[in-house]
Amino acid sequence: MRKIAFILMIFAVFTLLLPAAAKAEGQAIGVLLEIEGAAHITRADGSVKQAVVDDEVFLDDVIKTGADGRAFLFLMDGTEWTLSENAVFQVNHYAFHPEDPEKNKARYSVVSGAFRYVSGMIAKTQEPDIAIDTSVGSIGIRGTDITAAVDTDGGYDIYVDEGKIEVANNGGKMFLTPGQGTFVKNKGIAPWHPKKWQPERLQRLRQAVHLKRGETIRARAKNLREKRKEKLKKHLQKRQEISPQQREQFKEKWQEKLQERRDTPQGERKGNLQEKLQQRRENSGQNIRQEKLQEKIRNRRGGGDGKAIRKWRTNP
Repeated sequence: MRKIAFILMIFAVFTLLLPAAAKAEGQAIGVLLEIEGAAHITRADGSVKQAVVDDEVFLDDVIKTGADGRAFLFLMDGTEWTLSENAVFQVNHYAFHPEDPEKNKARYSVVSGAFRYVSGMIAKTQEPDIAIDTSVGSIGIRGTDITAAVDTDGGYDIYVDEGKIEVANNGGKMFLTPGQGTFVKNKGIAPWHPKKWQPERLQRLRQAVHLKRGETIRARAKNLREKRKEKLKKHLQKRQEISPQQREQFKEKWQEKLQERRDTPQGERKGNLQEKLQQRRENSGQNIRQEKLQEKIRNRRGGGDGKAIRKWRTNP
C-alpha cells in the first residue's frame, strides 16, 4: 500500500506539471517495484547507488543488474520493463502528454541482457513514437507486449505476445505480429523472417525474464495502472476547472512533499506513516469498532451465543 500511495503521489505531481514536466530533468519518471539479487543505478551526474525496491528512476538513469540480479521497472504511464541478469538499460527520452497523446514519445536503450516490455498509456496513439535500441538493431513499438533475450548463437531472439513491432537494422527490417518471433544476429544482418516458435524455444525465452514473485508484482502493477487511469481522468477534469495560479500552487505543494519524502530516511518514513494511520483510526473511531469486534469474537470462542456479533455487524 505504501508503494501504491507513493507512486500515485508522484503521478499527481507529474500530471499537474504536464506537459513540461513529462520530459523535464529532475522529475521521476518511474519506480522500481521489484529487485532480485544485485542491481545498481547510475545517475546522470555519474553517481552510483545500489538499487532497492521503491527507488525512483529518472531520465538518463542507467540500470544495471548483476549476475544474479533482475528488476521490474514501472513507468509513470503504466509501461512495464522486466530486466534479466547482466542487463544494462536506460531511458533516453520520455515525453508523456495525456492531454495531447500525439506528442507522446519514448526512446529506450538495452545495451545487454534480456527484457520484457509491456506498453502503457504512452503508446495509446494512432502512430506511437516509441523505439527500443538494442545491440542488434532498433525495435519500433505499436502498442506491444514483447520479450527479447540473447540466443545461444550470440544474437537476439525477439517474440511478440501482443501488438506489432518493426525490427530494423543496417541489413533490413521485418514486421512482427502477435505469436511471431524472429532472430537477429547483429546490426549488419537482417532479421530472420518471422514465424511461430516451438514451445521449448518460447519457454527458454520466458525463463530469461522470469521473476520469483512475477505474478504478484504484475498484479500489483495492473492494480496500480487502473488506479492511475482513474486518477488521471480526475486530474484532467480538475485541470480544466482550476486557474494557472492555482495550478502553480498545487505544483509547489506537491514538490515540497516529494522533496520532504526524499530527504526523510526510509525507516523514519515508515514510522511517520504508522503514526498517521494510528491518528486516522483514532479520529474515525475505528479503534472502538475494532475493540468491539474483538470482544464479540472472544465471546463466541469462549462459548457465547455470538448474538452480539450479529447485532454489531448490522448496527455498528
